[in-house]
Amino acid sequence: MKVKISLAIKLSILTTLIVIITTIITGSLTYVRQKEQTLKYIKAGLEIHADTAALQIDGDTHERAWKKRTSDSEEFQKLKKILNQIFQKNKAKGFEYKNFYTFRKVGNNMEFVIMLHPQSFIGDKYQIKKEMLPVLNGKVNVSTGIYTDQYGTWISAYSPIRNSENKVVGILEVDYQADVPLSEIRKDLVKIFLYGLLGIAISIVFSLIAAHIFLRPVKRLTNVAEH
Repeated sequence: MKVKISLAIKLSILTTLIVIITTIITGSLTYVRQKEQTLKYIKAGLEIHADTAALQIDGDTHERAWKKRTSDSEEFQKLKKILNQIFQKNKAKGFEYKNFYTFRKVGNNMEFVIMLHPQSFIGDKYQIKKEMLPVLNGKVNVSTGIYTDQYGTWISAYSPIRNSENKVVGILEVDYQADVPLSEIRKDLVKIFLYGLLGIAISIVFSLIAAHIFLRPVKRLTNVAEH
């Protein structure tokens, strides 16, 4: 009887460990793969949005709007209208008005120029991100990884704004809040682990049943030997 209990417990523990390890490995690999694919998809879409939108922003008008430094200027309102049209076309894709704005490099910082916020902040300084540097040199299809600030978790894409001489005079930024897709991926991971727990429970039951069945001959031999 002691042998039976001992082997049954060992078999149950072994089976449970195998299921746990398999669940952890499968869940981790699935999470990483889904996260990479989701981020790749989001970044590609953002880069296209940024590049397309930047082509609609006239660099000369952008320069004049920056120099006047007031949201009441004709140039600001003209570019704001264009930016709003871009936003409205992409609103159904999960974008908000605060996800679109433009910058101009001034010294070692960027300054906000055009935005859709009810209260404009043209001329406010913004620290240059490393991803902005190649864009200032004319590179397109540039985006960040996931980053978090006081407003949430984001992925951003940048594209250069050019004037009539094809000179880069600003940057258009498009942001996408990454909390939602990452939350969905985490939910999938939780489901995987819940299924794993169910698998563990089932494996324990079956391992005990299997141990009982396979250990019957051992019990018979033990009984014969004792008699």
